[in-house]
Amino acid sequence: MTDPTTLTALATSAITALIPLLKRALGKGLETLGDKAAGKAFEALKHKLHHSSAEKALEKLADHPDDNSLQLRLRVHLEESMEQDSKLAEAVRHWLDEVKQAESHQTASASDQGQAAVADHGGTVIQIQGSGNNVTR
Repeated sequence: MTDPTTLTALATSAITALIPLLKRALGKGLETLGDKAAGKAFEALKHKLHHSSAEKALEKLADHPDDNSLQLRLRVHLEESMEQDSKLAEAVRHWLDEVKQAESHQTASASDQGQAAVADHGGTVIQIQGSGNNVTR
């Protein structure tokens, strides 16, 4: 069994990783974002929480990721669920590793002619060009 301090830290880390994903997904709709990193990460965590009290708290937080009371509610439910199920705690640890790995897959390139391109792990590429104070996308 994992000690309460570790469970609190794990739950807090999961929510900290989840909030930016939910914010990115909120505007696009989780259903239509299924092939993107944010949607995949959300669905993976939701699947791991299946049949736990934390699943409903996660669904509510998905609609309002900035709501501190919903974040706290998810943390408490997540801690309780992990305390009862050590496999869930391990699954959340694994999920956090996957999210960290996915977030680290970003590349950037620049040329001496004032052009730059940034690609994230979801395959989105943003190109900018310009010089001085004039930059276009």
